[in-house]
Amino acid sequence: MKQNQQQRQKLTQEQSFFLDILKFDKEELMDYLEKEYQENPLIDFDRRAFNNEGSSFEGYLSNIENKEKKESLQEHLLKQKGFLAQKVPENMMEFFIYSLDRNGYLREESIDEVTNIFAEYTKEQIKEFITYMQQMEPTGVFARNLQECMILQLQELDFKYKKECIKIVKEHIQLLADNKLLEISKKENISLEKITECVKTIRGLNPKPGSQYATDAAYMDCEVEVLAEEKGLTIKMLNNYEALQLRPEYYMTTDETMTEFVKPYLKRIRLLIDTLNARERTLFSIVSNIAEHQKEFFLESGRLQAFTLKEVAEELNMHESTISRAISNKSLRFKNREIPLKYFFVSKTANGDSKDNVEEKIRTLIEAEDKSHPLSDQKLAELMKKDNIVVARRTIAKYREQMGILSASKRKIY
Repeated sequence: MKQNQQQRQKLTQEQSFFLDILKFDKEELMDYLEKEYQENPLIDFDRRAFNNEGSSFEGYLSNIENKEKKESLQEHLLKQKGFLAQKVPENMMEFFIYSLDRNGYLREESIDEVTNIFAEYTKEQIKEFITYMQQMEPTGVFARNLQECMILQLQELDFKYKKECIKIVKEHIQLLADNKLLEISKKENISLEKITECVKTIRGLNPKPGSQYATDAAYMDCEVEVLAEEKGLTIKMLNNYEALQLRPEYYMTTDETMTEFVKPYLKRIRLLIDTLNARERTLFSIVSNIAEHQKEFFLESGRLQAFTLKEVAEELNMHESTISRAISNKSLRFKNREIPLKYFFVSKTANGDSKDNVEEKIRTLIEAEDKSHPLSDQKLAELMKKDNIVVARRTIAKYREQMGILSASKRKIY
């Protein structure tokens, strides 16, 4: 009886250890392995090799220099989140930050993804959020192209020909690139001397505002990548576990004293390795499940489908809290961008409709309403029920507020 109790206690400790390791993000996992390396004489651990997927020595050194050089663009921008807290939703702000390319640009495909993932906001609202994000330093980040990047920087300059410079960039960027200054002068009826002054200023701008920061710092923190290929989607795990090695001189010894000394350490490392393997399998299973359910998003840049933690838990035969721990503070890499795992889970209504579908229906009904007699939340619920979309009045009110749509009394036009 006592032995069975001890066995159950041991199992509970192992499960608890697994859940702790599962919740770690990559940085926390590396910190833990580093600590284990310091305390366990059987282990060799190379933190930087672990983070570099067994890359070449040249690439390995390059990444070391890069990380030691300065903070990443993402780290720099995350420090500035506070002053935009009331203007941009925090989760969208983070998504924008992690969507930047290494030059600091926000590419169109990233904006499409934001539109798909945050479908409760209109395209106009998202454009407004981007305008707010462009107030961050360095000036020019979150620009969608070179012209916008240069205009953002020109707008901050105190320069007597600012207006002329902005017009040249907006309307004559190709002529500027071809150095056809005389043609610009004729088109704008501005003296060549003034055009030359403008060009000096324009050429002093920074076309790559993100390049001064360390690259790929956040990108390197991803543990899994989704690849869209001809045959479908492939899931690739990115951690280099070869960076964690056992020292054979200790555990292969024939010396009895040494054998007794290493026993507890050997037991500890076996538990760690088993737990790391289980963690890897769990992450792989969850991301594979995400990819299967959100295939349209990955392969066709389509909208995210209704999908919940409960569904994953049931399909993988895991507890919902385990799934929640596994996706906590973790991201996947897709098309050279980092996307937090939590964004792939879209809530649904009681009868299975996705939040996106419900919000789209609310928006459609309100756009078509008689503005002198706008639809109340209760009326919206009744109309949606006729289309077999069953949503409570309180839920409609919540979604409407999240979309920034006023209540019926405030939408009324007299």
